[in-house]
Amino acid sequence: MNKHTGYIFGFLMVLVAAYAVTQNVLEAPYVFSHVTSLIGVLSPKEISCTDTGNPDASVYSITSPAKSMYEVNGTDSDGCRIQLGETSVSDGQILELINVGSVNVTMSDEAGVAETAGTITLGAHDAASFRYDGSAWVEVSASNN
Repeated sequence: MNKHTGYIFGFLMVLVAAYAVTQNVLEAPYVFSHVTSLIGVLSPKEISCTDTGNPDASVYSITSPAKSMYEVNGTDSDGCRIQLGETSVSDGQILELINVGSVNVTMSDEAGVAETAGTITLGAHDAASFRYDGSAWVEVSASNN
């Protein structure tokens, strides 16, 4: 467990414990199982865009996001293009993408799937946030760090 996951774990323990008190459910297994399932969703998953050997950016599809945070590490010098999918996505689900690599990561508006304010280009340490509104991923913010 890294430092950030530890902070999240501690915060969620307090949050779930407070909820358990209001529901008169104080059994430790209840609290621990709910916190560990939330940690699994909130812990970042690293994804890689590997070099395809052709002059185009590699494509990575996140078709059924089981995580809320993705750290994108591209190794293709031509860039990395992310495509979002809608399989098993819940209304209100949040998705964070952070470029932890050195190559640009792009996302484009895809009618009915991803609604963005144009093409998003994430350089190193840039991030983008999306929320699923029941019919499409909607861009909430994008940072240029």
